[in-house]
Amino acid sequence: MSDNFFPQIITNLPHADIPIKGLSSHLFQGDNQQILFMEFENDVEISEHSHDAQWGFVLAGEIELFIED
Repeated sequence: MSDNFFPQIITNLPHADIPIKGLSSHLFQGDNQQILFMEFENDVEISEHSHDAQWGFVLAGEIELFIED
């Protein structure tokens, strides 16, 4: 997988340690927030989990998101 999708200012960020095969991720983190940039090489299915409030943007491709069934 190449880091050509995101600009260098993002690809210079540390890689996030997320154990998903074919995932390239870069993390920007402060005391009270974080921004995660993710690129998937293949389709993936993530098991059910939860977060506090969050935003998400899809820049290319598509996502299917299920909230409370």
